[in-house]
Order: sequence, then C-alpha cells, then structure tokens
Amino acid sequence: MKGLKISEEEAWVWASGFFLTEELPKGFTDWEEEKIDEYLINHVWEPFQAWDADYVWDQIENLAVSARVNFLWKAEEVK
Repeated sequence: MKGLKISEEEAWVWASGFFLTEELPKGFTDWEEEKIDEYLINHVWEPFQAWDADYVWDQIENLAVSARVNFLWKAEEVK
C-alpha cells in the first residue's frame, strides 16, 4: 500500500514532541551535534529539565525507533 512508510527523520520529529516544547524541525538531521544539543536543552519539556541533552536524545531516539518499527510492522499486516 502506498504512503505507509515513515522516514527516520519524520519519526524523530514526531517523537521529539513527547519530550520537547517544540518538535525538532524538519532538516535537523543536517545540523551539527552541538546545535541539536542546544535545541534539546532550550526546548526540553519541564518534567525533563534535569536530564542532559544526551539522555533526552536517547529517549527521543528510542521512541522514534520503536514507533517506526511498530508502524512498519503493522503496515505489513495491512498488505
């Protein structure tokens, strides 16, 4: 079925909304690591402010990968 794929970047942007006050913008994958860390720290949601940028990133990445794998797996069931 057409349109059932989600890119890694789209998954990260989506997942970032669970941890940040503003989602990562499209194109963030072209940023240097320092710029991503700065964005994470400047936009981290209050309950996660004690976390460092690496930990916030790990949580975003874990959710993005899990969601993408699950979504693609479910999409295969629909075929």
